[in-house]
Amino acid sequence: VAPDGVSLLSSSNCSTDAKSSFRLLPDQRLQHLISGFCLFQEVISTKLYLQKCTSEALYFVLDWDVHCPQSQGWRSRKDKCFFFVLNVALAWHQALKFCQRFLDGSLVMLNSLENRAWLKNELSVSVWSGLQRSVEGSLIWANGTPLNKALKRFIFYQGASNMVSCMIALTSGFLKAESCQRPHRWICQMPCQSDSYVTFPGKSFYGAWTADVTFSLLSTAKQQCSSLGRACNIVVSLRMTGHLSLSMGTKQLGYSWRGGPARPTGCFNALVKSKCFYGYSGQDCQSTCPHCEPGVSCNPLTGLCDGFLYYREALGVYTSLKCLPFDNWVYEHGFCVSLECYRSQEEADSICKRFLGAEVWRARHPLHVVPMGFSGPERRGLETEDFLWACQRPEDVELPSFKEKLLISLQDAPSPQRRASLQEAKDACYLQKERCTGVLSLHGAYYLVAGTVLVDSPGSGAILYVKSACSAGFCGDKCQKRCPPICLSGRTHNPLTGQCDGLLSCTRQFSPSCLHGLVNSRCPHNPGWWFWDGHCYYVEEHSSESWQGAKAACDAHGKHGWIMNMVQKESWIGLNDADKDGTWTWAEGQDADLSPSWLTDVQLISGGCLGIGPQGEQNLAVSSCSELKPWICKAAVAPQSSCPTEPGWRSWNDSCYFWDSSLVSGWHEALQVCQRFRKTELLYLTSLQEKEWISSNFEGSFWTGLNDLKDESVFRWTTQEPLNQPLAMYLHDDMADGGLKDCVWFDTGTGFLIDASCKEKKPFLCKCSETTDWFDKQSGRGAAGDLDLLYPSMENLEQAKQECLLERSVCVAVLQTDKGFYLISSMEDIISKPGSTLYTLSICGILVQSCVDDCRRMTTWKNCSLCLPACTEASLKNLDPEELALITMIQFRASQSLNLTTEDERDRENSSNIIYDPRYP
Repeated sequence: VAPDGVSLLSSSNCSTDAKSSFRLLPDQRLQHLISGFCLFQEVISTKLYLQKCTSEALYFVLDWDVHCPQSQGWRSRKDKCFFFVLNVALAWHQALKFCQRFLDGSLVMLNSLENRAWLKNELSVSVWSGLQRSVEGSLIWANGTPLNKALKRFIFYQGASNMVSCMIALTSGFLKAESCQRPHRWICQMPCQSDSYVTFPGKSFYGAWTADVTFSLLSTAKQQCSSLGRACNIVVSLRMTGHLSLSMGTKQLGYSWRGGPARPTGCFNALVKSKCFYGYSGQDCQSTCPHCEPGVSCNPLTGLCDGFLYYREALGVYTSLKCLPFDNWVYEHGFCVSLECYRSQEEADSICKRFLGAEVWRARHPLHVVPMGFSGPERRGLETEDFLWACQRPEDVELPSFKEKLLISLQDAPSPQRRASLQEAKDACYLQKERCTGVLSLHGAYYLVAGTVLVDSPGSGAILYVKSACSAGFCGDKCQKRCPPICLSGRTHNPLTGQCDGLLSCTRQFSPSCLHGLVNSRCPHNPGWWFWDGHCYYVEEHSSESWQGAKAACDAHGKHGWIMNMVQKESWIGLNDADKDGTWTWAEGQDADLSPSWLTDVQLISGGCLGIGPQGEQNLAVSSCSELKPWICKAAVAPQSSCPTEPGWRSWNDSCYFWDSSLVSGWHEALQVCQRFRKTELLYLTSLQEKEWISSNFEGSFWTGLNDLKDESVFRWTTQEPLNQPLAMYLHDDMADGGLKDCVWFDTGTGFLIDASCKEKKPFLCKCSETTDWFDKQSGRGAAGDLDLLYPSMENLEQAKQECLLERSVCVAVLQTDKGFYLISSMEDIISKPGSTLYTLSICGILVQSCVDDCRRMTTWKNCSLCLPACTEASLKNLDPEELALITMIQFRASQSLNLTTEDERDRENSSNIIYDPRYP
């Protein structure tokens, strides 16, 4: 319609132009919905124009019947729609059930000779009709109406007359009796005016209004919606005013939003036009509605569970629960769209790549949507016709998936909810918002999970779908934090937290929450040790002890609901009144809080000890402490150790120990080997507890750092600390041989410190503090490329150093920049870069990690962890100039048998033991 409101213009796109909406009046005249004028045609020029409706208005002849479906197989005749199903054959009752999915649908019925003649011309094969003969011989159509007597002469029978039979329509125009079980093709029929309007109270639909006019009578609105065919499928009723509008809807609106909690859209009633019986939907009513979650219902327009959209009244926008959970993302025509827009495509691309499945699109935004960061005069220069750049993504995106992974919560979490299909589980997860973080496919079932910790489940066959809003490499609030998707040592990037998970594994009785069989790589690795809620537990399943014996067993090793799942037999736990003083304490001696609900029904008998039984029996009971039962130990998870992870290194009580049983030497040579490592000495003991730990973890006898080389019978460690009095009780000072036994070895079998000649050949144990800094600081060194994408990052320097030590096989340095702390896996991309600092991992006094790696690949040495400064040509390129000069000097002097140390040592084996300490250049 032209601006003058009378003449008509031609347009190839009027889908959103409300001015060009018309309706078909009952007498087939075409009426403009806004002005109420009818369509006229000039006699001479044949131009179309609008004018007040009169009998001379243009009558519109439809070229297709708007009341019958338009898909293939449908034909219309008078007041009936017929659906020809000619590509499959079914028994009569199955064919009838198929036809009943249409409103008032049935198998084809012939109520006149004229209809019979029409059908004869349409048929190319025989088909089932709706006619059936009863045992009594009466002929009745499937809808209960009797046969027109004029048609009886076109029926012929075969077989016994006292049997139920069904009639097929032949191409000759006759009806023939057949067994109802025999398969045939068929034809369905339904009334042309079969549009039914199913009412959805409190619901509305997202879509375009068919016209800007309203109706006061429901019958008029329905009639007009039906006459518009596919251009209208919903009549929307506004409760407050009673006005009725026509709409072309797509998605169902389940909620509105006023800035607070979501609530039903109670202002509307939606009447949905449908030709399908309840429970069926889609083209030709082929789809059956699935089971839907509470809060959503089957959309009769699509046959899918719907109700994820809601209307935010304060902003006048629509939002989907499947869209990104950020305030500035809205729903538009099947897409999730960001309201933030940008002047350049490059700027938009840098933002859009943060979000899962998002891409840049060009949009013409209204004036009230201001580009990000625009204000003041800049906004005045933004015209409504300007093109801006924004982010969008499909409402449904492919969620990140992981094979043989679980997503668990280490805190109290609801039991995983089970669903029958993957789509049903995903829908339920979106409806539960932040209470659901993913969907797990396990053993043919689908579970909603609420955890945030990724757990390995090797052999489970599980597939995990994580409900993440961020793309790989981004995490945090609004996906603004860079979280590199690269993890070290086979760990997995967690898209929910941005961290590298991989310490936990589920190894027994796979379940969505892994209540059975969760192990932590930092718990003891012996069989029977399990992990839960930050602690390691040992569950004894084979032996039995008294309560005191069980406590001793736990001491040697160093949540209630979870324990019940793990326990197979009644077992001892730590709560006891073994001293019979009436006070219940834990095994460590601390007073017990007896108020928790899980203890309220337990009779705490004086002098007894508490046991816990398997789930399903009486879980907690007090019995005599002398009874023999299995037991459960509890220990803290080993903290992240700063000790080297090379073979032979162990940690205990803030100290690091190095042991290699293949190394045997005199005391002085042993001391030299230990001192090659930074701030490392031969074993020095500080307490009886340490002596007991050494005895329990190492076998045989070996050199310690204790000696009286300086003053006879005055024993000191190589750290120059004296031997304390409690340990002195275990020293055996042999004065024989004129006091020549100046060095001390430790016998783990007897627990004694025994002096001996320093030239004796023995194994040795090295020790250093766990606080030793194993990194060399190099200012002005950095790495090339995008660090956020190439290297894992940590929160602070100490955390990065600890992680690098744990991942030493793949981490060679830590890089500090103004953006963060990164774990470097190769020195190849290290460059000069002011403002950055490189901390290179160096266990020894000289930076030789690359040499050690090369040694293992290129030589026959069995143990290269001693960091001998001997490198092959292939690894020299990895050294700094200063280090290369040192190594070259050593190689030259060794090849010429020149002096390398302060001693006159010409033996090449000994001369290779030179060390370089950067403190003494």
